[in-house]
Amino acid sequence: GGARSRWHRCIIVMSDVLEAMLQLPAHLALLTPPPGVRPAATFDESAATAAFASPSALDDACSQIESVRQAGGVALVREPALALCVAHLVAYGRSRLADAISLVAAQLAACRNSESQTPAEPSAWLQQAELCALLRLELHVRGQPSDLSTVLGCPSQWLWLHWSDGGSLSTVVGRGHVIEVERLRPDPRLAQLRRFCSATEAEHIIQLARASLHPSRVVNHSAHSGEALLSDARTSYSCKVAAAADVVVMRAVQRAAYLCGMSPQHAEAVQMVHYLPGQEYRPHFDWFSSRDARFADKTREMGNRLVSF
Repeated sequence: GGARSRWHRCIIVMSDVLEAMLQLPAHLALLTPPPGVRPAATFDESAATAAFASPSALDDACSQIESVRQAGGVALVREPALALCVAHLVAYGRSRLADAISLVAAQLAACRNSESQTPAEPSAWLQQAELCALLRLELHVRGQPSDLSTVLGCPSQWLWLHWSDGGSLSTVVGRGHVIEVERLRPDPRLAQLRRFCSATEAEHIIQLARASLHPSRVVNHSAHSGEALLSDARTSYSCKVAAAADVVVMRAVQRAAYLCGMSPQHAEAVQMVHYLPGQEYRPHFDWFSSRDARFADKTREMGNRLVSF
């Protein structure tokens, strides 16, 4: 009986803690103001449109809400501007974006049957352009984006998002990982990536492959067998690492596939290559020319290589 009583009290306390975690700060009100409270400021569709016009405008809107909080007032955020509530939680509440979205969704679900006709699912009230702006804000505030796949009801289009940083530069965010892309030339299409893998991921893949490294070979296309041979043109060490057997390699393949606009199923086996001082792979083509007399033979089983990554 005593144990049951202690567990009962524990459940009550945990319920209170969870309820508190799902409560918006007192200075924020969704949809309608609290009884007897006159909002110090109201943010509606026009306010949201202006706020998400630029990063500086979003900063200004968050600052306005913060001024209301510091003055002890309440800011009312109506349905078309719910993304502003999320922005303020990230900018001044230091919440992770994924947590801020989940909190607003939970509050919206609590009052959905009365004041709101908008579904609580975040994809129903959060536009993709707003989401990109929120990720940029989180990067500025926290230095690291959220993994949005942790948000309940996360749509598939949220798993990979990108935006232009002006000129030839753009940023890609996928599952909490940031990749910086610089387009170098249109023909042939060439881009340079930064931060494709984290230092931790790179070290993991190195250790995964180290014991399997062997002298690199080239395919002998003069023989119909396609036998792999040692060559003076390629003097490195290499091996293959299986994406299906390792989640870190799998994520790298998924990132590469997204950036190439292709399905991961089109990827060849991932190669790990190790060069000692003086080793090289001399200039060569990574694809087969259609003018090659044996083009049909070389591409019959696997097709031609479309992208080298």
